Amino acid sequence: MATKLTQEELDNLKNLKERSNSKVYEFGQLEIEMLLTHQYLESLDNAKNKLNTDFATLQTEEQDAAKALNEKYGDGSVDLEKGEFIPNESIV
Repeated sequence: MATKLTQEELDNLKNLKERSNSKVYEFGQLEIEMLLTHQYLESLDNAKNKLNTDFATLQTEEQDAAKALNEKYGDGSVDLEKGEFIPNESIV
């Protein structure tokens, strides 16, 4: 024959069950937040890798442009404000 629990015992067990369910829910929420954070960090890493590639390509383009100007005009520098090539002074 089953023994009936007291109201205090029943309330205590229900409270423990509710607290346990609450912690399980919190763990789930935390896992979701961690997953979203991981995905966000991956997207930032991908963006960084693309920027690194783009920057390396830009550096190559700058080197090619400098080489072309050097071959055409010789050693010197460019004043972008005036749009002029300034040859290096030769020391004689």
